[in-house]
Amino acid sequence: MPTVTSIQIIDSLGEITRHRDREIIEKSLLKTLGELAPNQEFRLFRVFAKDVDGVALGLLAYSINGHVETSGFHTKRYELPEVIKLRVLNVIECKEVEQIVDANGKLSHVIYPTLDQHNEIFAILVHVCGEGYDFSLPRFVHGLLKVYSNYLSLIDDNQHDKLTQLLNRDTMEREITRILLINNERRAAMASISSFRRHTDSSTYWLCVLDIDHFKLVNDRFGHLFGDEVLILIARQMQHDIRGEEDLVYRYGGEEFVILLREQDLERAKKAFDRLRAKIERQNFPQVGAVTVSIGMVQITNQTGSGEVILQADQALFYAKEHGRNQVCCYEELIENALIQAPEQNVSGGDLEFF
Repeated sequence: MPTVTSIQIIDSLGEITRHRDREIIEKSLLKTLGELAPNQEFRLFRVFAKDVDGVALGLLAYSINGHVETSGFHTKRYELPEVIKLRVLNVIECKEVEQIVDANGKLSHVIYPTLDQHNEIFAILVHVCGEGYDFSLPRFVHGLLKVYSNYLSLIDDNQHDKLTQLLNRDTMEREITRILLINNERRAAMASISSFRRHTDSSTYWLCVLDIDHFKLVNDRFGHLFGDEVLILIARQMQHDIRGEEDLVYRYGGEEFVILLREQDLERAKKAFDRLRAKIERQNFPQVGAVTVSIGMVQITNQTGSGEVILQADQALFYAKEHGRNQVCCYEELIENALIQAPEQNVSGGDLEFF
């Protein structure tokens, strides 16, 4: 490892903490590690779950020879080799650094725990040791991971709704824009292939706006305290029912929520949203009793920005509420069956336009 000056360390800390986007922060962290330790490989994993049966990890970002890539909020599960996975379990259990030595007695991996403000491990950094490994590196890595963790906790506070602890609206709009950019890049890449064929895969995204039916009556009859409890319990149900590592749940405002779902096709996405609707309908809310929700959904494809995506889902939601409530309506199906008309494209400022 090259000699690291105090100025370089300060610059590195400044680079990590000058951003507000989690994905960029993680990219800056690995970029800094790559600069401190050239010819080394780093992989940052999110810890989804840990129990007696093992651990579930998702790859957040990686750095190889100075090249850094990130996964964003939608982080898919990642299977580690069994020998690495067993050592990761030790790191989670003991909350200490673990080193792996190969058959020749050479250091091959160093695994670092990353702890949050509650002293719980939320991420794992795996360093795949290359030529020129310097044994003074761990003290720099420890310090950078502490800065990363502390700063991330501040960012998370600003990205979550105070009542429900779900992600907030600003975070949602950034994520929709990111998905639209990915879709745009994919279309451009596919257009350059002469044998272009339409296909859907696990990267297809669906957005739904979920609204609690007659929520004003709940507040008027039982008071805002019980109304808030309904919001919290529905938020918990969504978090439990929707796959937290791949799909995201947001508090959109008032009694409205948004879910970003990764699914292969319309039928599966609609079934997932309808299962959630049915579970909420069967739930018994303290003092209030039964509550239902209406859902409008749309596929995120080539819309001009997050505003247009939400507008289309809202139009499907409005139709659901006007035609009986307690149901899931899909924008594409409503358009195809001429039950609604496509809204005029009048997206407010702040949204990204691609064409």
